[in-house]
Amino acid sequence: MKRLEFLDGLRGLAALYVAMMHAPLIISPKLIIPELIKPVLGYGWTGVELFFIVSGFSLTMTMPSHYKSDRPMVSYAISRLSRIAPLFYVLIIHAIAVKWFLHGETFDVDKIVKSALFVFNMFPADVGGVVGASWTIGTEMLFYAAFPLVYLVAKDVWRSLAIAIGSIIISAAFFRIMAAINGGPETLFHYSNVSVITHFSTFVFGIAAYHAVNALSAYGQRDSLGHFLTAAGLAGILWLAMNPYALPLHPGQSPSFFYVLIVVGLGLAPWRIIVNKVTRFYGRICYSVYLWHPPIIFALEPLLHKTKTLGYGDGVTLLICYSIVLPAITVAGTASYYLIEIPGLQLGQQIKKAIGAHRSNGG
Repeated sequence: MKRLEFLDGLRGLAALYVAMMHAPLIISPKLIIPELIKPVLGYGWTGVELFFIVSGFSLTMTMPSHYKSDRPMVSYAISRLSRIAPLFYVLIIHAIAVKWFLHGETFDVDKIVKSALFVFNMFPADVGGVVGASWTIGTEMLFYAAFPLVYLVAKDVWRSLAIAIGSIIISAAFFRIMAAINGGPETLFHYSNVSVITHFSTFVFGIAAYHAVNALSAYGQRDSLGHFLTAAGLAGILWLAMNPYALPLHPGQSPSFFYVLIVVGLGLAPWRIIVNKVTRFYGRICYSVYLWHPPIIFALEPLLHKTKTLGYGDGVTLLICYSIVLPAITVAGTASYYLIEIPGLQLGQQIKKAIGAHRSNGG
């Protein structure tokens, strides 16, 4: 199935949004962010929420192709693993090597095993995984495991929304019960921010977005409706950036409503400023950009700190920081995409062909 360009554009912007938030903040000491843009830049962590929605949309769009194969679930599983595992395992090895050679320390073996098996999101103490910022991978992989069942139930917009809202209610109840049992320790608070239990609804909103785009595509005023929804979604995200606790929901769930509007709006009528060659390019390499950006920023930390000694204001210093970080993660992301991701996907296709040939030969 032909990839929808607006999905790549949104993936690219989501990855860049997260990287731009992290660049001045994960180094120590942090760079000063001008007050005027601080709320919007600080809201960059919600780029992962946008990616989760796009992921739910994309999974729903491509699932029929797996059902055309002899073994739909095998085809689906191999596609997901070949997409995620090769680069993730490279980053696990990288993280272990850095911790050993630069710090003389090691990860616990059970933490490495949990990361390698993609189950670390199930353990509050290890939810961060071995790889920096990889909590999203743990969240995604658990949803991927549940998706085939969700797909069978979420057949239209309303069923998808019902499942999403139901999962929000279950999530709230689960963490209230856990807080009452455990007294609300800091570990549980962090776990609620990154757990698949919290973010399950976000993926399902992506499924709802897919059905909404299909249902509204035949609408006579689809362009006007698309422009309106995109503008409303952007306005909502800006409002939440200024008022992150305005909605009576977990902060990780609130952006979903507005990001869904953006996804549906662009699905009906793409905006060139959002969907263009640059954003689509970053959409293709977004996985590599996302996983490589933390270690690259840490590696550039001494250089980034020197930008503060140049004597410029906070805004110019931040721009210089980005002029260093963005080219570095672009080069690394591009190389990683072609040297690791593409071969991994090709291997997945070869495995599926081998399984198909084995079945046709009576194996």
